[in-house]
Amino acid sequence: MPLPIISREKLIRFFIISTLLLTGSILQAQKMNEDSLKRVIREAKADTTRIDAMLTYGNYLFRGKNEDSAGLALFLSAKYQAEQVNYVGGRAQALLFIGNYYSDQSDWSAAITAYDSILKIAEKIPDEIAR
Repeated sequence: MPLPIISREKLIRFFIISTLLLTGSILQAQKMNEDSLKRVIREAKADTTRIDAMLTYGNYLFRGKNEDSAGLALFLSAKYQAEQVNYVGGRAQALLFIGNYYSDQSDWSAAITAYDSILKIAEKIPDEIAR
């Protein structure tokens, strides 16, 4: 039985809303082990593992410790590294967090630019997950 077709915009909207809702609860529910994440970032052999750790730690700094500029620096670095290794899911996640940063700073133009960038690469995300 074929699965129902979901439009790209609905998929992205779901992804963004889910991430926004889960981000706060995850950070509240567990104490982040900063040293472990820093070690993964420093020593991870797989690029995707390092990028995911950078995004997790950056989001913790941004949302959990209110260290906005440090979080943004990790998001930008993770986005760059994800682009270099063609890790579309990591790039989309980085763009989401970058958009959230600019939204919190009331820089609506930059936030919308980041969110629009997610929509432009969204069609590539399901292909990556299926691999």
